[in-house]
Amino acid sequence: MSAADSVFSADNAPFLPRRRIDSALADCSNEEMPESCGIRFTSLFKSSAVMVGDVRCRPADGACGCEECSTMDDIAFVRRGVFVKHLGTRQVVANANHAVFFNRDEVYRVSHPVAGGDDCSVFWIRRDLLDSVAAAHDPAASGRRRLFAVPEAPVANSIYLSHLELMRAVHSRHLTDIAVEERVLALVGGLLQSIHEVRGAPRRTRRFDTDAAHADAAARVRNFLSAHYAEPLGIDDVAEAVHLSPYHMCRVFRDRTGHTIHGYRTQLRLRAALARLDEGDDDLTRLALDLGFSDHSHFTTLFRRAFGVSPSAFRAGRTRSLRREMSKTLQA
Repeated sequence: MSAADSVFSADNAPFLPRRRIDSALADCSNEEMPESCGIRFTSLFKSSAVMVGDVRCRPADGACGCEECSTMDDIAFVRRGVFVKHLGTRQVVANANHAVFFNRDEVYRVSHPVAGGDDCSVFWIRRDLLDSVAAAHDPAASGRRRLFAVPEAPVANSIYLSHLELMRAVHSRHLTDIAVEERVLALVGGLLQSIHEVRGAPRRTRRFDTDAAHADAAARVRNFLSAHYAEPLGIDDVAEAVHLSPYHMCRVFRDRTGHTIHGYRTQLRLRAALARLDEGDDDLTRLALDLGFSDHSHFTTLFRRAFGVSPSAFRAGRTRSLRREMSKTLQA
């Protein structure tokens, strides 16, 4: 079995209902639960300071689940699939373009609008350390009861790659405990810094109902793109699916996410490609066509532009030195 298979498969881990994942993070419980619960958790690393876990969800259907409550502050990076976190009437679409935050004592529900469930990497940092990391980038976070002021945030390519490299390094067990702890703190620090920078940008003042309607519209588009990113759809197709006019949809989506619809879809395609290459997919032409790229050349150009290395080099050079070089390129 390859390293990728062993990192991102959890064949020996227990299925847990989502509301009990936080408890598993805290005690690395191996308590057996029936597979119908649909969620499998694997603890990859745990110290007194940080925890790294893998969560794979395979729900029986896409319906909104029962009410749940977080017992910890943690962050999830989606590697595959999509889920929706329901906070009252607000819907937070979680896919590979976004990190999702869970505040302690936060009540929510989860649904899966796309068949196949999701695979996520989950990171927990002890609260006093997390407070200090957050305060370094957002002074207003210090002492805040709900540490994460936003339910999700876009993830830059450099941070997303760092997260994948960290997951692989943790699984390889070649790092000392302190090295893992340092890298988790650096990863979360980089993510929180990017959030603060985005939130620091001025935005027009809107009525609450208008703002809520725009947030809902953007969420519907993200939800649809998460399910159909590989399909050759035009703007009219997307607008019709989410019941918006094309112009209004494009304007609201860019205002809410900072992306064009085309750019957001391309990023989803590229991150799906990254996941498949990381798991050993070796037919680049078939991969490109499967994900909706016009041809191998177009795919290679966009992949290199996004990640600083060609798909073939990424596939062939799955070593720590190459990943480190990629991170340096992206951070430059």
